[in-house]
Amino acid sequence: MKVLRRIFALFICFTIVLSTFTLVYGKSVKKLSGEITFWHFNDDEANMLARAFEKVNPGVIVKEEITTDIVGNYQIKIQTASRMGQLPDVYAAEDVFIKAFVNMPNGYRPMDFDDVDDVVSKIAPYVVEIGTNNEGQIVALSHEANIGGIGYKRSIAKQYLKTDDPVVIGEMLKPENMIETGRKLKEASKGKAILWISYEEFFKVHLGSRKHGWIEDGKFVIDDKVYELFELAKALRREGLEGGLSQWQEAWSYSIQDDIHMCYAIPTWGLNWIIDCRESDEVMVMTNDIHPEPGTGGRWGITTTVPYYEGGTWFGISQTSKNPELAWEFIKFITTNEEFHDSLAHSDQFGRTFSSNIDFIEKYKADDSFINKVVNQNIYQAYGEVYDKIDGSIVTEYDYDISSMLMECLRIYFEGEISEDEMWALFRQMVETELTEENIAHIQVYVE
Repeated sequence: MKVLRRIFALFICFTIVLSTFTLVYGKSVKKLSGEITFWHFNDDEANMLARAFEKVNPGVIVKEEITTDIVGNYQIKIQTASRMGQLPDVYAAEDVFIKAFVNMPNGYRPMDFDDVDDVVSKIAPYVVEIGTNNEGQIVALSHEANIGGIGYKRSIAKQYLKTDDPVVIGEMLKPENMIETGRKLKEASKGKAILWISYEEFFKVHLGSRKHGWIEDGKFVIDDKVYELFELAKALRREGLEGGLSQWQEAWSYSIQDDIHMCYAIPTWGLNWIIDCRESDEVMVMTNDIHPEPGTGGRWGITTTVPYYEGGTWFGISQTSKNPELAWEFIKFITTNEEFHDSLAHSDQFGRTFSSNIDFIEKYKADDSFINKVVNQNIYQAYGEVYDKIDGSIVTEYDYDISSMLMECLRIYFEGEISEDEMWALFRQMVETELTEENIAHIQVYVE
């Protein structure tokens, strides 16, 4: 009888354990229940993430609250809530302010959960590095990797450079070959075609190859690479190899359709939100019979010559979270669930989000049939070549402001208003003034 009772007890225990699991997408996962609060600045993305998590966890409620970041409203809300101890369970941070958020007092809590190492090992390294605070603690992760590339018009390359092969074009666009390529393009087109849309986008691509961040050990640092890029930018401007059209301006938008400007900075999201949404209807037809769905017909190509990224949204758990374990399950879901990432990769609504999950990246790199309709290429093979080479450790909370100040100084210089020495002096002065404002006074600036 004792043996029978033990067997019966074990059976009951097994039944109870088994009942706490459910099948989701054919996989056994722990049943979850409860409620988390979730703040975001983008209604569409917040709703998509929340509903996806609730769908596979019927016992869970995600209550999202949206505050757009017009004139910094969302950031102010987060900062105020952190001081008052009233942050939600999970809140989002955009690329522009993620490094400020990961280092904000009373903000994100460390992701010190038992299975964090397994989760982090599946995510692109630069994404993890950016979500790491100054104490070396991982506090935020992202479901997407916004890897940068160079988008080029195949017809221009084919006609004047005699190739539109992404590998060959990538070699031509390396810094050591760029000027010669631009000259060849200009000569072959009799001055019609221009290599780069602007020196600004050329800079945006190549700043990612710096070895040093803008701020190191409390000092303002100008990496040698910045000076090298400036010399290249001068040559591009002097020889008429860049168009001088600033991104997002009307002339820049119209240039997407022209047969003059060849190269643009195109991160993963730019395939849809820079190229596809601005192309003319006449070229929105695939020329490859194997992949007949709508697209730009191979008019554009993508090459990745240097590792860089642009954009992205990270998510972390607040130090005052009332349900940190469920919040962690939410972040695990959006960063590691394969079926969820599959759905994003095929969703036009969200620009076919490029996954941050390494397993997913490698899976689609190996699938030659996974063709992106915008460029008629497997973008996981293109962008996937550099996702693990991006250095997220050099990213600081001041990058956006400092890079913007550099672009402003370059604009003033190229308009002939100041000399080269005056430009660098102005850049240093602007940075020093900005970094000694009250809200970032903890940075001690040394202008070298």
